[in-house]
Amino acid sequence: MIAQRVAQPLVGLARLVEDYEEVGAAIGEAASVLNRPLESTSTSAGLRPKLVGEIKFSDLTFSYIGTKTPALDRVSFDIPAGTMFGIVGRSGSGKSTI
Repeated sequence: MIAQRVAQPLVGLARLVEDYEEVGAAIGEAASVLNRPLESTSTSAGLRPKLVGEIKFSDLTFSYIGTKTPALDRVSFDIPAGTMFGIVGRSGSGKSTI
């Protein structure tokens, strides 16, 4: 019993040191992502090409193979150039299909 009472705090301290090191490593990983320099806005640099123009859906109908009900049924909308556009809706409403 005496040995257990002596060893138990030491085991707790070892776990605390291990947790501290784990948190430090996680913070280091997050910092390596968050502290990356921003991508250049020039067209020749970065992974994303500069997109220009509008997007127009006009009377679009789409069905997946093997289904009778269309996922999209006569959908029409315009997204003007330079506009931020978001699609929201409940699960299964066709957001990913668009």
